[in-house]
Amino acid sequence: MQPTDQDPQSTFAVSTRAASPAVVVLEVTGPVDLDAEADLNRSISAAMDLRPEVLIVDISRIELLTSAGMAVLLGSHNRAQGETTFRVVATGKTSLRPLQVLGLTDVMAIYATLDDALAA
Repeated sequence: MQPTDQDPQSTFAVSTRAASPAVVVLEVTGPVDLDAEADLNRSISAAMDLRPEVLIVDISRIELLTSAGMAVLLGSHNRAQGETTFRVVATGKTSLRPLQVLGLTDVMAIYATLDDALAA
């Protein structure tokens, strides 16, 4: 289907903010697929370069999560070990279900809301 003014094509976006001096939050929207893989990886790497105590990646508002996006999350989780606590916010069939199917909910810290991830 071609995008129209009434049906805009979704675009991938990441916004980064400091929730506190020790916590960085990345809020991700749009499809997290092969086209977004490099941008997501760059955004997470840039946030890790800040050396926060906690890095939260909120994917609760994404529209699609493919294996490419999950690979970035898992790789980032593995890179963070020992330096940064890595948390993911995911809920529902779009963001949480793919992580459950691959067993990544047993590997990464997953929270239902951003408030839960901040409070943990």
